[in-house]
Amino acid sequence: MRLPPGSWFDLNHGEWLDGGCVLHYAAALDELPLFVRDGAVLPYYAGPLRNSLMDLRAVELHLFCRERPVQFDYFLDDRETRRYQSGGYSIASISAKIEDHRLRMEITETGNYPQNTVTFTPVIYGRPDIEELELTVNGHTGNRPMQSTSREWLCRQWPVQSL
Repeated sequence: MRLPPGSWFDLNHGEWLDGGCVLHYAAALDELPLFVRDGAVLPYYAGPLRNSLMDLRAVELHLFCRERPVQFDYFLDDRETRRYQSGGYSIASISAKIEDHRLRMEITETGNYPQNTVTFTPVIYGRPDIEELELTVNGHTGNRPMQSTSREWLCRQWPVQSL
């Protein structure tokens, strides 16, 4: 298969690959080759999946930032009504970049929905060297240590850095 140029995280093998080339990839019959581009973020709900009963006030942001920064807009509303159609929503603009052994993440909420209704937790793949999070939420900055833990993707556990 041909990977476009850039860095890609292989969710089957838990490693970064360089793109811009033909990749000879051996996949089992029950395995789906799945790659995430450097600079991507995948919002993830870690609780039980129960349709409309899911509490979406806590969302993990799975960050794949080997060299490229992350830029992402997350839409916030009450998750129950159609008020979003008449402006009852906000946008959380999320950016993250890695400097030395620190993840700098900024979240700025704008719009008509109340602020600070969702807690975002960063989860970083393929960067065991990240030791600290500098988090700025709506202008308020704080530092927290990152810890090594793991997350499951495709029935496999991968080491990550998180809070």
